[in-house]
Amino acid sequence: MSTLAQTIKNEIRRISRREIGLALSKFRRDHIALKKRLAEQKSRIFAIEKENKDLSKKLAAVGQGQRVEAGSEPEAEHVALYARGIKSLRRRLGLSQINLATLVGMNRISISHWEKKSGKLTIIKPKVRKMLTELKGMKKAEVAARLGKPKRPGKARSPKRTADLPLIKRTG
Repeated sequence: MSTLAQTIKNEIRRISRREIGLALSKFRRDHIALKKRLAEQKSRIFAIEKENKDLSKKLAAVGQGQRVEAGSEPEAEHVALYARGIKSLRRRLGLSQINLATLVGMNRISISHWEKKSGKLTIIKPKVRKMLTELKGMKKAEVAARLGKPKRPGKARSPKRTADLPLIKRTG
């Protein structure tokens, strides 16, 4: 085959690929949009199934005569707590390790160990887990009130009373 025929054949191949690509681009966009909608629907279904499962557990507990407390939320059991999250939570709320330990019901050393770890924390005590999840939704003022120290807007200093101070005379 001559070079001219080969060149024409390659040009026809290039143009036909381009035309096919342009024709398929609309279908590709539609395909991507449908994939996104499918992912959204799957996440909705997952959330509904989870809620259904939780409600079934509550219904079974009521059917057995157990008391279901309004404050006992199963979400607190399944919230993932990470070392970095504990440290950022403590800093966001303006707490020291001792204050956080007091609120949670642990000691300062445990808080320090949690913050030094990396990754997901395994907290066995349900009360501690529940308290940490509650703290996530609180603001500084609420935490300060729970600790028993009122949050002041600024540092209020008491004025010095110079009249009450004894006069000291230097000798020498």
